[in-house]
Amino acid sequence: MKKVVTHAKRITRISLAAVVLCGLLFSNPGASASLASIIVGQASPVLIGINTVSYITENSVNSEIKSLDTWAGKPSALVEISLDLDDANIAHNLPAQLDALWANGITPLVNISGGSGSPSAYAIASGKYDPQVQRWADAYKAWAVNGKFAFLAILPEMNYQWVSYYGDPGNYQLAFRRVVDIFTTAGVSRSSVRWIFLFNGWYVNPYISLTSYESYYPGDEYVDVVAFSAYNFGYCASNTNWVTPENLIGRNIHRIHLMAPQKPIFIASLATSAFSSAGVENADAKNAWLQNAFQFIATQPSIRAVLYRNVNAAGWGECNWQIYQPGGTQYQGYASGVSHTAYGYLPPTVLAQTDLLPPTRITHLPLINNRYQTRTALPLMLGVYGDISQGWWGDQAFIEQQALALNAWGGKKISLAGTFIEIEVTTPWYNIPQQLNMMWDNGMIPFINMPTNATAAEVASGRLDAEITAWATAYKDYALNGNRVAYIAPLEEMDGDWIPYGMDPTNFKLAFKRIQDKFNEVGVPRDSVYWVFSATGYNHPNGARFEDYFPGYDRVDAVGFSALNFGYCPMPRNQWPKWISSAEVLMDEYIQRMKVMAPGKPIFIAQFATSSDAAQGVLSPEAKNSFLIDTYNYLSRTPEIKGILYFNYDIAYECDWAIFKTWGANQRQLNGYVSGITNSSIRYLWPTDVREIMTNLITLLR
Repeated sequence: MKKVVTHAKRITRISLAAVVLCGLLFSNPGASASLASIIVGQASPVLIGINTVSYITENSVNSEIKSLDTWAGKPSALVEISLDLDDANIAHNLPAQLDALWANGITPLVNISGGSGSPSAYAIASGKYDPQVQRWADAYKAWAVNGKFAFLAILPEMNYQWVSYYGDPGNYQLAFRRVVDIFTTAGVSRSSVRWIFLFNGWYVNPYISLTSYESYYPGDEYVDVVAFSAYNFGYCASNTNWVTPENLIGRNIHRIHLMAPQKPIFIASLATSAFSSAGVENADAKNAWLQNAFQFIATQPSIRAVLYRNVNAAGWGECNWQIYQPGGTQYQGYASGVSHTAYGYLPPTVLAQTDLLPPTRITHLPLINNRYQTRTALPLMLGVYGDISQGWWGDQAFIEQQALALNAWGGKKISLAGTFIEIEVTTPWYNIPQQLNMMWDNGMIPFINMPTNATAAEVASGRLDAEITAWATAYKDYALNGNRVAYIAPLEEMDGDWIPYGMDPTNFKLAFKRIQDKFNEVGVPRDSVYWVFSATGYNHPNGARFEDYFPGYDRVDAVGFSALNFGYCPMPRNQWPKWISSAEVLMDEYIQRMKVMAPGKPIFIAQFATSSDAAQGVLSPEAKNSFLIDTYNYLSRTPEIKGILYFNYDIAYECDWAIFKTWGANQRQLNGYVSGITNSSIRYLWPTDVREIMTNLITLLR
């Protein structure tokens, strides 16, 4: 079939105020320089709806949908159903159900699923399923007359392995476009359909593959709405993670803004179980989750619709998601949640004419936008290394315990998530993107130390080329063509004598270069990695100065060093026990040397910690608190420092480094950290803001 190369774009209605404002901006840019945005679109409510597994008839509309609406106190504007791509009776099954919804004032949202034939993305993209798609298009065209329309989601949840078209992003994009083009060729009016890109956005356990949905996106021209499913399994069906609405939903919103900033967002399937702990159903917890979820969604202007999965799917390996069953269990958290004034109803005929873009959409204007012009320097950002005895960064529960809880207690958010991923890491294709994706999705930029068990000479000679290539390839999957970034510090603390690759300046520089070259060879975008030269903060009596290890100004994007106040901590490496009198004594010499060695480059305190061993045999939380306050105050006055990553982990063979520990033995919450970070120069940045500033800075310094 000949490919249709034209695809009409939706004409967006804009308000008169927006037109006037645009005129003001461009007729008098000087007077408008303080304006940060233009306001586009008319306000519309957040639409609510449900998913149902019943075949839609007049009876099921009354018994399942309208009875729920009466109980909840607000009508459903949307109902989601699923029909197979290879449904032989689509000419009957499609219009029969859509008519039953439309006649009752409900706009249909239809998933075009793979079906019993289990088609691959390649099979659909290559045309093998064109006859089935043509039957769909003909059935839909026959129904969509006299102003009728529906939302159609093509091959949903493509980023999860239970669907037959999973794992082939390139062909999925072609398959999506092919379906749209066949509908267009069949004469389906562009005004009678809204195309949805619907991915799986719920948290899964680490043993289930879930690829990044961005790589499947077929392009703005082919998509009207971006949607995702969001399920909180809790502890049902062998799951072990109760996820808050903010983490379940919020981590996707920011990614969608990057991928498709001009598209409205639907939560096409929202659900929660009641298993807030193992083996125990807790109705109060489910009610609270529902109320919190709808409250959170109401505050997100990009989300224009949310449909709840009112289904008991416990027998299908899922959970009992139901919120309402006539004569059975009813969860008031849903009714309370949708009572928010943000939620409302639009009949299909009105919805057909409604611009679903957010009522206050932000359109940045680089030449005159004040916010854009001033976002040119990094603040002092907070970072943390988590206690890996409790898990790893690839687990949402670990992030909530180690970073999000620290955010809530400290009163400021963490921008940097510190980790160690050695060159020889096992299964890099999983272990690298899994934890980096989780960091990014939770609003943190990864700061990765890349150690090795080999010597610097072995790395420089190429003995680890295969491992480095595998590492870089896995990182490329995370980076998404430069949309995501991370700081990477190869062979950190190379000037130390306790690591196998240490104390060899010449081979370290060659090894650093070789690692970068392997990243280039596998196609990792240069602007998706910020290379960090990270040394120790010590003067080694028998070793070279860290300047001798520096691989070159053009090869490094940031510099940093470790700063640990061991005090009198009884550990073998603490050969000269001493309580450091101040942060300035601990750090200033190395900061000044870094400034001379790499002028203009951001400086990071790549590993910072202090013990409480203020004197021989004396643990003093008071002294530790004072040192924390002194450190953060000192660094707040040092503009070259752009990040400080605290090592929040007690190590048995080292010291009691942790400042926030709500697990295991020797728990503590040291308020010196809270007091120290109150300075206004310490601020949180979204990962995308860090990326923008670093890109501008690197461009200037190259």
